[in-house]
Amino acid sequence: MHATKEMIKAGARAVESLIGRSKSLASNQVAEAAINAALAAMWQPIETAPRDGTEFQARIPGHGQDNVIAWDDNFECWAFTRDQEPPDCWTDGYCWESNEDLQSSVKPTHWMPLPPTPETK
Repeated sequence: MHATKEMIKAGARAVESLIGRSKSLASNQVAEAAINAALAAMWQPIETAPRDGTEFQARIPGHGQDNVIAWDDNFECWAFTRDQEPPDCWTDGYCWESNEDLQSSVKPTHWMPLPPTPETK
């Protein structure tokens, strides 16, 4: 996840109110850097991820960081929980030690909680 334009604008407004400036490129840059730093700090090692079926966002090397997975107790491995394309080395959306072609699955390295669902008005 990266800072969106809306996040940057909101952050810039907060910065501007604190430093008393009108909108400026400097406040946008400060806001973007602060938001990106906060988002980066949210990523945690996969070893600390919940193993109770809770969905979360995962970084999978070579497959990005927008993957939604959870621990599957039945198969004792990570599994995609939404309609997303898993890495080729996963079988049927599951991260086995090795897949049906005896190829090792690329394991997730980091996780973070899913963002809250936007409220509808």
